[in-house]
Amino acid sequence: MWCSSAIPTSSPVPAVPHRPRAGALGRALIVRIGATLGFLLVMSMSGDTAGLPYTFSGLAGLSLTGSADGTGDAARFAFPQAVAADTAGNVYVADTSNHTIRTITPEGAVSTLAGLAGVAGSTDGTGSAARFNFPAGVAVDSAGNVYVADIGNNTIRTITPAGAVSTLAGLAGSDGSTDGIGSAARFSGPRGVAVDTTGNVYVADFGNSTIRKITPAGMVSTWAGLAENPGSTDAIGNAARFSGPKDVDVDAAGNVYVADLYNSTIRKITPAGAVSTLAGLAVNYGSEDGPGSTARFSFPAGVALDPVRSRLLSELAVPASAATLAARVGLARQKVNYHLNALEAHGLVHRAHERKWGGLTERLLVASAASYVVSPGALGASRPADRSGRSGHRGRGSRRGRRPTAR
Repeated sequence: MWCSSAIPTSSPVPAVPHRPRAGALGRALIVRIGATLGFLLVMSMSGDTAGLPYTFSGLAGLSLTGSADGTGDAARFAFPQAVAADTAGNVYVADTSNHTIRTITPEGAVSTLAGLAGVAGSTDGTGSAARFNFPAGVAVDSAGNVYVADIGNNTIRTITPAGAVSTLAGLAGSDGSTDGIGSAARFSGPRGVAVDTTGNVYVADFGNSTIRKITPAGMVSTWAGLAENPGSTDAIGNAARFSGPKDVDVDAAGNVYVADLYNSTIRKITPAGAVSTLAGLAVNYGSEDGPGSTARFSFPAGVALDPVRSRLLSELAVPASAATLAARVGLARQKVNYHLNALEAHGLVHRAHERKWGGLTERLLVASAASYVVSPGALGASRPADRSGRSGHRGRGSRRGRRPTAR
């Protein structure tokens, strides 16, 4: 799920080195992002959209803080930190400084799903009776259940489609790194959450520099990394190292993707727990496009898989045709073909076989689980334009071995 980092410096949430510049999500404005590929998007904290095939349009909110529900720019948010979308196009927002979880319909109608604006707490309950404490991450499963990284409470919360809030794991007011069931587990500033097709929840445990896994039964384990041992090592399980993981997402094959904030890299964890660096080079900051370690990021704050294409990949665990998929996911066949063509072009699906019906040939496609990659076309590239309208690109002399000066 995509996460921003624009929290007021007066808030108790751990500060990030600098805020997003113009062109990035982060103010009291939620935007809809449309990309030509859009399978895996990485939002870098110092990038903008110059030269990229994105179309940005206002979905809800205005550049004024508040908590009003409403349609479009009549709605208000207060430093929203994360968004997630379901396959119907509804958007769920972690409205961090309002201590609420908001929903936005595809038409832009905003409502408060749970929590009460301006009132922090840890109470489980339904709708406005529930309380959150700076919710910073949000994810949604196929049944419409919402998962929340409640950073101020050091807990992971769940919200049913009816708005009933419960605590899945962790204990409000208690931080730590203990694995265990439910309230026996401890987190330290959890920032991002993702949920797979079987109901396992993955958590970017920011303060511990680990990735945690929560089963549907509430059993918490450390999936990768070692608590309070930051680093950048690629390895299996606890031998791997992260440095301030900020966000996570998971694909249909169970691969987990991590925005590793302080390393300025994008990491990948296989279902077996093997961690690799998918893109970027640890503590080498910049904005260059390129394959693998030649690419550069500057404090990447979030990763997200397109929900429609993620659903199609899930359905393509076994071969299926566009017509079959259209019936399963409730989309027009033309739209399904559009998404399949993009996925095929990037090696994410391939032809399993063909069958003939009269004079027509129908292709059956299947997911290529081993080839989920970051497309360079979906990554941020350049610095914001200066006041004269010119784009300022970084040269090849990226800053090495240290973090950029805070701005």
